Formats: sequence, C-alpha cells, structure tokens
Amino acid sequence: MRYTCSLYCKFIAAVLLLPAITQASDPKNDDAEWGTVVEDSESYRLGSQRLQAFSETEPYLGSTPSTSADFNNNCIQLNRRCLRYLRSNPSVAKAALPNNSEYWRSYLALLEVTPLARVANDFDEEFGVGDRNNIVEATRFWAMREILINGTLDIQDLYFQVQAHRRLLAESNFLIDKMIYTATAGITLPAINVFMAQRANQPLDVEETKLLDDMLRPFSKEERSMRRPFRGEYQLLLERAGEYDFTEEAINDVLRTYAYVSDRSELPWRDYWSSGLDVWADVPLYLYQDNFPAWANYTSNLRYVGAQLILLSALREIYEGRASPGIPSQPPPARWHWQWRVGEEELCLEPGDIHPSLVQYQPVLCVQYLDQ
Repeated sequence: MRYTCSLYCKFIAAVLLLPAITQASDPKNDDAEWGTVVEDSESYRLGSQRLQAFSETEPYLGSTPSTSADFNNNCIQLNRRCLRYLRSNPSVAKAALPNNSEYWRSYLALLEVTPLARVANDFDEEFGVGDRNNIVEATRFWAMREILINGTLDIQDLYFQVQAHRRLLAESNFLIDKMIYTATAGITLPAINVFMAQRANQPLDVEETKLLDDMLRPFSKEERSMRRPFRGEYQLLLERAGEYDFTEEAINDVLRTYAYVSDRSELPWRDYWSSGLDVWADVPLYLYQDNFPAWANYTSNLRYVGAQLILLSALREIYEGRASPGIPSQPPPARWHWQWRVGEEELCLEPGDIHPSLVQYQPVLCVQYLDQ
C-alpha cells in the first residue's frame, strides 16, 4: 500500500513534535507495554513544579553580559581551549555566566527530582521543549562556574550532576526528552576528564574511587534504550491519529518500526554495531515514503555518549600513572579501533568493521588528555 508524502509528513510531525497524549487505544500487538500509559504520581508532579520554577527564574541579574560572545567562542564545551580561557580571563568568563544564585539553586533542586519525565496529564503547549533546552545551557555552564569559583571540581557535586542526567536519560517518556537528556548527559562527561586531570598527582581515597567508578560505568540498558520514549510517541499517535485520518496500516507500521528500533537500541555494544539498524531491510512495512526518518541517528547518538565513557576510562589509566599517553593496553570496544593523535594529545575511537547501515553516521570520537 502506498501513502502520499503530505500525509506521512503530517504523520511524522505528529509523532515527533507533539509530546502529549491523554489516552491510548489497543495497539493490537503481542507486547502489551506499547499500550501502557505512564501514570501521574506525586514525584512527577514535584518534577513538573520544579521545572516550572526553574523556567521562571532569570539566569542573569540584569541584562546578559556583552562579553558572552567571546566566552562562548572559547567555551563551546569544557575542553583544553576552554580551560585556558578560564584561567586567562577569569573575570570576563565569570561575568558571562549566569549570576543569579536563585537560578542555580533552582537548577540543582530540579536535578534532585525523580522522575522528571513528561506525562500525559501535565502537558502544557507553552511549557515544554524550550524549558528543557534551558537545562542544556545550565548543564553546560555548571562545571565552568565551579572551576571559576572554586578552582577545582568537587567529586561529590560532580557525581550528583552526572548521575542526575543519566537518570533523566533513562526515564525519558518522549523522543524530544530523550534527545535533550542525551545531550545533557554527554555535556556532564568532560567534567569527569577535568576532575581526573586535576587529581592526577593526588591519589583518590576509597570513597572517591567508588564515586569515579560509578560515574564511568557503561550505559545501562535503560539508559541506551529507545523503548520508553517510543512507547510515549506511539500512544501520542493513537491519540492524534484521527486528526490526520491515518489508516490502520500506517499506525501498525509505526508500531513495527518503534518496536524494531527499540530492540536494536537495547543490544549490547558488539551486537549493535554488527546487526545495524535498517528499517526498510528488516521490517515488513506497507508504508512508502522517500524521506523516512534516520532512526539510526537516535540510537547511535546514545552510543556516542557511551563511547565517551569508554575513552574516559582508558584515560583514567594515564591520569593514575598506570599507563603512558598513547594507545591503551586494554582492547578497544568491539568493531572500533584506538587512535592516539600525538599533536592534539587526544585518545580517539574510530569505527572499524560495522554494519553498512551505520557507516554513514559514524564519526571519529575523541577525548583530550588534559596534562595540567
């Protein structure tokens, strides 16, 4: 059966952009979880309240500083260039960061909440993606501000940040939330690199070692899984299908696709790169559409963040004096290769023998060795 582009484009817009449902009909699928609606709870309501409070708190006392452009050019992320800028221009950098103490209290209070995922009956069209994007900015600035104010990173505070964003990643109920918390989880990881570099000549005690071990643990199945957000998107589709006159075949195609992508997203590292993700080749669909979403982007982005943990774990051996800068003694993750860039002093992972459906999406992933 063939569907017009205009209909399917509306369908994709409904699935990807409308983050709310109020009820779900029988998906007529053997897996009952696809029809399970996430219920409201006291913890969800608390998360919504604190997100509301955070969104209403101004980051700056006064207008945004004019120096922020120079700061942003040098500190897009927390890397060697940014650290040098922070050391060389502390007053300028500090002036460019949010300076409202209530803003930072509200941000940290927000991260205390479990869970913070969206649910059906608290959706407000004016309160959603933009507020979560504000979390991206706050997460980016947090470690830089800590370094400027304290000169170092406290491992307890860093642990709280990393674990909070990994929890949000695991608990995302819709696709846009999964994308945002994939970003924030990734943003927290360079701070681990800075911490390890700062403590390179100061052995960690037992408790600090446990915290670092936990921060560097590989992604869990729940963290890398797309099942929970796609379940929310599918229920959203069931709620909105009547607006666009979607056929039963089209809806069933979506369920097949979501289930397939969810299964692949949960595979162990080796199996993911060997099996690939090719909806057209692997899923029997009735639908025809030239501009089909690149589902592998979502699943692979999660793997990229997970790869940063692998790189940081390898760099840890250097910081702790158990290895010299260069190719690690430990084997690389399956189907990827180590690469050491001498000039940049970066440890990298480059894709090797991976499934053809994933080749076009794979960059070389690098983390700088910070010889402070």
